[in-house]
Amino acid sequence: MKDQKEERIPIDEIIKAGLEGLAADRKRGEKVAPFVRAAANGDTETVQAMLEAGMNVYAKDIEGFTAVGKAAANGHTETLQVLLNAGADVETHYEFGGTILLQAARNGHTGTVKFLLATGADVNAKNWFSQTSLMWAAVNGHTEIVKILLAAGADVHMQDEKGLTAMAWVTDKGHPEIVQLLKKAELDSGDQKSIERVKKFCQNCGARLTGRWKFCASCGAKI
Repeated sequence: MKDQKEERIPIDEIIKAGLEGLAADRKRGEKVAPFVRAAANGDTETVQAMLEAGMNVYAKDIEGFTAVGKAAANGHTETLQVLLNAGADVETHYEFGGTILLQAARNGHTGTVKFLLATGADVNAKNWFSQTSLMWAAVNGHTEIVKILLAAGADVHMQDEKGLTAMAWVTDKGHPEIVQLLKKAELDSGDQKSIERVKKFCQNCGARLTGRWKFCASCGAKI
């Protein structure tokens, strides 16, 4: 018995189907755009009305953004609460696999960070590059958020894909108070390796110490 030849779909039909799919996706995205835009602007009333009219809380606009992601990224906590009450997941991803907590922390939205943590967000969740909320809050100088994340159990020893911790991220970025917070967190952990690592950084400005100098080359502080 001869094997039946696999029937091949003509290339023009494949292209046509692909174009029709793209058109359908664009049409859906255009319908969703006002919903996502309302969330991005903190227009809670419009968001609530569209949800009640049947809008899918996970619907994405043409660029692939969701309402819950935009609300968190822009610090609209009230809108975010409405979306979560409608079934959105507190661990929803935004950009590059990062959670909405990471985005709120990165952008300095203290109230939103507090709300998400109280709702059960994972303080140590990573994005595609193994970066955490603590790393982004630290490097962007959001001192209050760093305090909140550490108090919520953020792991100061976690490393990104390059092997860098939050301390390494903030080094030489001009955030001495955050350096002190991270240093204290590392010391409080009781991890001897971390203690030795902290000794390699200036306690005043966070710059890496090299050689046997008695003063920091970056800020002049006594070592």
